[in-house]
Amino acid sequence: LYSTVTGEKSNRSDLNGEYWWKNIRYPVLFYQTIDALLPEMTKSNGIPIFVEISPHPVLSMTIDETFLSFREKRHLSAEEKPLV
Repeated sequence: LYSTVTGEKSNRSDLNGEYWWKNIRYPVLFYQTIDALLPEMTKSNGIPIFVEISPHPVLSMTIDETFLSFREKRHLSAEEKPLV
């Protein structure tokens, strides 16, 4: 589980009242979270799969853009891409 509040992997013990207070009041660290998640997924040869659950799929495009940046930094092949 990765947190868009911290931009890091969560150990789930931090999902308390303070966390949810920050979740409502602080900026969403979406790019930082996806950027932290991708190295772990590609290191294990996993295919990045993202499911966006919302009334409007506004983040799907951002996931693709983040992955393109990640792929360029890591010199991955053009065939490697996430499923969104």
